[in-house]
Amino acid sequence: MSSLRSHILRKHNEASVEPPQKKQKLNAAEINYENECTDNFNLSTSHDVFPHEAGRNILESVPSTSQYIPPDNFSVSQKSYINFIARIYSYPDISRHRALEIIHNVRDLVRNVLKENNQAISNTLDMELHDIDAQVKNKCITQVETITHDNSSILQDLNTEHLIFNELEKSKNFIRPQSFLLGERPDYRRRKQITEMKMTPVNAQFIPIRFVFQKLFQLPSLLIETLNYVQ
Repeated sequence: MSSLRSHILRKHNEASVEPPQKKQKLNAAEINYENECTDNFNLSTSHDVFPHEAGRNILESVPSTSQYIPPDNFSVSQKSYINFIARIYSYPDISRHRALEIIHNVRDLVRNVLKENNQAISNTLDMELHDIDAQVKNKCITQVETITHDNSSILQDLNTEHLIFNELEKSKNFIRPQSFLLGERPDYRRRKQITEMKMTPVNAQFIPIRFVFQKLFQLPSLLIETLNYVQ
């Protein structure tokens, strides 16, 4: 770089050429300070819309997806699994793609654990109940397999985001994102040594703010508190 600057000064008489500037090192302390000032999750509560205690209690009672209540006919394991899914989707700093990936990984983990437990229990029953009638022993093993299958069925029933959203909508606290068409993009695929072009639709999703306000102001006394504060 210095040789280039010397060439310009010698041949073109460009004395105003500035020397290259070194990259400034980032200050970790300044970065942390920036995050603390701009991170929405670390904002101070001293500027709440409702500064008095009654309004703050109302805001704390706002339901979220993580407070989903499964139907009564669900088993304890099914309720726990759906509540886990709701909790993952309630974190604003986890993207939907990442949330679904976490759910699938946990699903595979639980499924493998149930499968191993089922095999271990079956082997234990087979060894411990060797003096019992074979029909009774097989019945016990079948019951264990049925319980394991029932507990793992919910994992398969909620294996896509569409099915998960259908279940979360039953909580009345979840708003399904709406899709709209942005346009199309060319998608090239090779089939039988021939490249084909197919136009693929490109969609975007959003949650209408009117639905958010509708859910918000349906909470007891929240609309009255808001109007009183504005007035």
